[in-house]
Amino acid sequence: MAKQILETAESVQAAADQFVACADDVGKRAKAGFDAGDISIEEFIAQVPEELRLRGQAMVLYSKAIDYVLTDAQLPQAELDQAIAEARAKIATIKQVRKAIEIFAGVVVLAAAIVARDANGTVKATKALAKLAKSDEHKPAAKAAAKKAKKDPKTVA
Repeated sequence: MAKQILETAESVQAAADQFVACADDVGKRAKAGFDAGDISIEEFIAQVPEELRLRGQAMVLYSKAIDYVLTDAQLPQAELDQAIAEARAKIATIKQVRKAIEIFAGVVVLAAAIVARDANGTVKATKALAKLAKSDEHKPAAKAAAKKAKKDPKTVA
């Protein structure tokens, strides 16, 4: 029966709160008794271990409640990690499609320049296609190396 009561973080925390309340009560009664002269210093000191035992049990229960919360949080974190991985894959696909469309558009512009016998347009379209072909936008390592090279060209080999 006790196991069923302490199966959620909320129920464990409520039990810990009750232990803290009991410890507070033991401490208050002992202090009030000592202040009133009803108990001696030895009797007052004898109450301290009981108060500390109750507070220690409360700390154990608070720790268990934290474990429950962390365990419950792991599943949503795993789902979030999966969603992030899926989003990254979709973004990579979109980038590849965008690059393919840009190359296709460049080929169309090049073809139009050739048909129109526009030498300047043909050169510009060829350079644009060459630049697209060399683009490493979809390669994170190449992108990171290029970024590092811009910051400190002397350290990149």
